[in-house]
Amino acid sequence: MALMNLAQSFRVTNRPGGCFATKVDLYFSQKDATLPVTVSIREMRNGKPTQRSLPFSSVTKFPSSTGAPSSDLATHVHSFGIVDSDFTTADAATQPTTFHFRSPVFLKNDVEYCLVITPAGNSKNYKVWVAKLGEFDAGTTNIIAKQPAVGTLFLSADGRNYTESQDIDLSFNMYAATFEDSGTLVQENEKFDDLTVSSIQGNFQVGELVFGNTSSANTFANTAGVGIVKSYSANDTVKLVLTNRLGSRFTSGMRINGAESNAIATINGINDHLQDVVHYNFGVINPPDTVLSTDLKATSNGNVTDSSFATKIELNKDNEMISVKKVLSYSNEITNNSGKKSSLVRSAMSTVNTNLSPAIDVEKATSYVINNLVNNVSTGETAKSGGDAAARYITRRVTLTENQTAEDLNVFLTAYKPDKTDIKVYYKILNSLDSDDFDDKSYVEMTQSTNTGVNSVEKKLDDFIEYKYVIASANKTGTNGEVVYTNAAGSSFTGFNTFALKIVMLSSTDVVVPQIRDMRAIALQI
Repeated sequence: MALMNLAQSFRVTNRPGGCFATKVDLYFSQKDATLPVTVSIREMRNGKPTQRSLPFSSVTKFPSSTGAPSSDLATHVHSFGIVDSDFTTADAATQPTTFHFRSPVFLKNDVEYCLVITPAGNSKNYKVWVAKLGEFDAGTTNIIAKQPAVGTLFLSADGRNYTESQDIDLSFNMYAATFEDSGTLVQENEKFDDLTVSSIQGNFQVGELVFGNTSSANTFANTAGVGIVKSYSANDTVKLVLTNRLGSRFTSGMRINGAESNAIATINGINDHLQDVVHYNFGVINPPDTVLSTDLKATSNGNVTDSSFATKIELNKDNEMISVKKVLSYSNEITNNSGKKSSLVRSAMSTVNTNLSPAIDVEKATSYVINNLVNNVSTGETAKSGGDAAARYITRRVTLTENQTAEDLNVFLTAYKPDKTDIKVYYKILNSLDSDDFDDKSYVEMTQSTNTGVNSVEKKLDDFIEYKYVIASANKTGTNGEVVYTNAAGSSFTGFNTFALKIVMLSSTDVVVPQIRDMRAIALQI
């Protein structure tokens, strides 16, 4: 049968939980001399093929007469699921052409899919063997008297609109994987260098090759190492992040050159990425009867790598570290870690059903690390600006409705505040009769009035507690307990019409930090 766009529906049966398809055999009687053909598995909707191909299921084969692609081309097309291979053709449907999927394709049990064959350029020179009711089985004298219970054949001229063919079925074999009962996958941090640079001439380009140069000439001779620009930041501190690092280490004082931009810079420092929180984004399939567990071998802030995978982690969520860990730049791994990788993730997989296994999309696996910017110093926070705390939140100025004067202020925080942490609240106020500039007002610390000495359970991140902060009684000296303040000229004012808040978060360690989920401020009239 000559190909247009052909789709054969099928259904996985008697495979509780599903299975993983590894390859499919098709039977060609004729092939195009130059144009390739693509095979994919697609979803069905309302009994018709869709345009949605399952991950890893698309495979393209080139006819042998085109010759093998160049190595560069072969590498390029393979990344898109294209495989170069000869076809097998036969006068009878006895010699298969096998299309291997790039990775096992997960198929759910009792769900309808379709196998789609698409010749490039709508070539009419491809022919496949099919079974048609009432005709002879190829190579035999047997009449095809009934259809297999495999599904329905669809034909399409444009690859979008399909028409059923009730008396024809595609000849094909699909193969399913059989898994061992357990296995392990280990993934390492990428080879990157996070560089602080100076003496910059020109502008580095994202995606270009950068090499460290041990000579004064802008040449690849005497190259210390190479990498590809991932990001380039020219803010207060100029940073250049390289990926795909190869070769020897970079060192402070070394010159680097951009191969395309001809940009030049000097390395001032090589930075590591601190890990207070780690998040691994993995595309995961975890069918029934399977188990997937993941743990981490990390490196301490003192450049000591764990001897084993000691840290349990969960995929696709934030994981807080018990102590500070870090991912070393490639150059620092060579210098401080004997060239060993500084962050390794191990995924242990097991199954009690040999048809099924956990699956991880390693091509799209990404991770990011979070370094909490926090300290335990609050000096200078009562000044009109500045202060020594690393973590603070300042609200916008709040002005009350005209002719409304507040005389007290309460602040409520719903917060995660474990031991080793603290939260301080400050206010500044202005009376409408006060001629001072609001921005020149100093902050005044408030007093925690509820749940004093009550702390959240460390690492129980949902243990949020409500804390109330009030103006200290020493500042409420009005006749009825109103807040009173003195301006720069020495004049006293009772109450306020404008206020702002500052919330300072403190911790003695950056791996345990306070968190605030909700804040309410209530201006009161006495």
